[in-house]
Amino acid sequence: MIKNRYTYKFSFWLILLFITVLSSKNAVAQKYSEYDVKAAYVYNFAKFISWPAHYFEKKDVLVIGVYKNQNFGEVLERVLENKKIKSKFWEIIFINSVEEFEDCDILFVSNSSKEETIKLIKKTNKKSILTIGNNIPMFCQYGGIINFTPKGSRKRFEINNDAAIKHKIKISSKLLTLARIITKNEIKF
Repeated sequence: MIKNRYTYKFSFWLILLFITVLSSKNAVAQKYSEYDVKAAYVYNFAKFISWPAHYFEKKDVLVIGVYKNQNFGEVLERVLENKKIKSKFWEIIFINSVEEFEDCDILFVSNSSKEETIKLIKKTNKKSILTIGNNIPMFCQYGGIINFTPKGSRKRFEINNDAAIKHKIKISSKLLTLARIITKNEIKF
């Protein structure tokens, strides 16, 4: 009888181990593209951002503008499907030129020249728009708020908290601890 109890427990743990190995094998086998990961980051950035009080009172949706990157916008739509932030659903708009810029709550900038980047950031002045660059050199130094860094960087993204404050956007300290911080003093160098 004692032998059977131990055999039963051993079998139980062996089956549990087998299931765990299979499920982790499937998890490893599932690959996520760079855009899938960045879309998840955008979703989580929004969770750790506070816009000014009463900002969303008259808004039905949180609007994300995607500049010059249809593919990322499509991935973002898929990743954000049926998700809410600040009790709002998402709407994604595509922007193909600086002249087409529309107000939004988050602006994801990709594939832009230095001149376009500077013009876009100027268009967001005095507005509470979270600007996110897709590995754009000097994005935060030009006044952007968050910028993804190149692959292999120690930190996955950088934040210009001074720009966030200027736009009346508060970034959680939890998010700030994960980023490389760009400051006014650093910009002067």
